[in-house]
Amino acid sequence: MNRLMKNISFTKNETRVILFVITVLVTGFSIKFYKQVLNSPSVRFDYTSEDSVFKSLSVNKVNQDKSVSNDSVKTGIESNENADIRSEGLLNINTATRSDLIDLPGIGESIADKIISYRERNKKFKRAEDLMNISGIGKKKFDKLKSQIKAE
Repeated sequence: MNRLMKNISFTKNETRVILFVITVLVTGFSIKFYKQVLNSPSVRFDYTSEDSVFKSLSVNKVNQDKSVSNDSVKTGIESNENADIRSEGLLNINTATRSDLIDLPGIGESIADKIISYRERNKKFKRAEDLMNISGIGKKKFDKLKSQIKAE
């Protein structure tokens, strides 16, 4: 190696710089090659376990929603009244089930229960604005709801 360097006529410092540059280039190409091997399409990910978890959670949610809709019998709503819950795209708050109410924006389980108990105490809502008599429903929340509900 020393004989080769004398024939090329690089100084000792130039030789060190050249070796450093070669080392950096080899390291860079090695890293690039390694990343390409890891990201190659031959590496497949197995999502079957995540799919099965998703599927089981979805089935549980569907079963839970079915049991919640059966609560309409407990709240005193007749099944023939449920036929006209959503006419004209508006939800009739006098005949809506608990799950229908929960689907409205800003209405959770507790407020849905309050709506149902208010409806049972007062026989029905005379107008949609009567929702603001329920604690937890103020002007802002009612403004979000008023385009989706009606009281008949």
